[in-house]
Amino acid sequence: MDMSADAIKVYKILTGKNFSDTEAIDIIRYMDSAQKEGLATSEDMTELRSDLKQDMTELRSDLKQDMTELRSDLKKDISRLDLKISDVRSELIKWTGGMLVAQAGVIVALIKLL
Repeated sequence: MDMSADAIKVYKILTGKNFSDTEAIDIIRYMDSAQKEGLATSEDMTELRSDLKQDMTELRSDLKQDMTELRSDLKKDISRLDLKISDVRSELIKWTGGMLVAQAGVIVALIKLL
């Protein structure tokens, strides 16, 4: 087993506390493997960075597609509203014209009565 300076220090402390050589080495191996599992290597970071870039690219693409669909839906909704406004305007003009004619008829009738 290749032991680092820290491992040698821990080994000396453990054997000084009445641990056997085998127990001390087993504890150091366990600590070493636990430490390696918990730390990210540069390969892990490179892979993570690559995964993040790919995810961000996919998100951007999805977002662009969603925005395009929303714009299209919004344009359709605006067109429908324009048609409804035109319909309401036509109806309003018809009713207003009809009411003006009716009002003129009432005024003429009142004038003839007086």
